[in-house]
Amino acid sequence: MFDAVLGHLGSDRSVLDPAVVAGLLEGERAVFCHPLAAAAALDALAASDRVVLHRLYAELWARQGDEERALRHREAAAAPPAAADYEHVAERARRRGAPGVAAAAYREAARLAVEPAVQARLLVRSAECSAQAAQHQDAARTLAELDGLDVTGDLLNDHALLRAQGLMWRGQLAEAQNVLTEAAEDAAP
Repeated sequence: MFDAVLGHLGSDRSVLDPAVVAGLLEGERAVFCHPLAAAAALDALAASDRVVLHRLYAELWARQGDEERALRHREAAAAPPAAADYEHVAERARRRGAPGVAAAAYREAARLAVEPAVQARLLVRSAECSAQAAQHQDAARTLAELDGLDVTGDLLNDHALLRAQGLMWRGQLAEAQNVLTEAAEDAAP
């Protein structure tokens, strides 16, 4: 990856020799000896050069299929990520068993989504993941954001189940039963 970046910038590893001699870069992969050394090197670049560098890394990581790293570099380059970028990160986090990360990414995807139906779908997924991560207050807050959005079909059932779960967690069993009864009546036709 590092050689690809240097090549794209029209350079080669010889430009790194002073940093290697000074002990700032180590090994074949040219890794900084300490995170502060990396931060100092990045701070030494002009802002426009940092943007170019981050965009290049975002493109290279995306080509390698690492959307999370690509997303971080797009953010650093101020190239605004889209809702689909966050949704992809959320789905990967969910698959690897990180529901808290997935919940945050789904929430950010919902914030960036334009269509109310898409926002609703993403918020329900965020609430599900928050519940899986035992972040019950976050799940309840997320469900409250669904008011006024287009919640229909299967999404309505998911929403009702999550709302009922939240009520049960708070010991409001009668209210939970009402939510489930209403959802069942709505689904009956």
